[in-house]
Amino acid sequence: MPGEQQDRIGAAMWAVADAVVLMLLSALAGWVVVVVHERFGTAAWAFLLATFVGMFVPMLVAQALSGVLGSIETMVPAMLGGMITMTAVCAAGLVAMPTRGVAAAIGVAVGAAITGALRRYAATCPARLRQDVA
Repeated sequence: MPGEQQDRIGAAMWAVADAVVLMLLSALAGWVVVVVHERFGTAAWAFLLATFVGMFVPMLVAQALSGVLGSIETMVPAMLGGMITMTAVCAAGLVAMPTRGVAAAIGVAVGAAITGALRRYAATCPARLRQDVA
């Protein structure tokens, strides 16, 4: 029993840490996009730079953390979070450019949504595989 409880606690701590990292990486993507827009304006080349940097920076940080978190399990959701956050921040910028804090909050929301989707997929995937085999 004590070993099972430790396994459950460890799994819960891993899930929380994974969610926090994904939320922070997505928030970083939103923050970086706003910083690029603040520094270089809204020219077409600045948009391209913000797009590149908004996806590249979270992936670079995820790669730096890969020794702790695992490579593909962190980098793919980080890239997805960076793309969605960057797109959401730029779409919000069509109305009024969000502040750095708002962009980071958008990133946290995107990271939380991606984490929830991944958890749901992980819970339903084995059941779907069993149905396909039967």
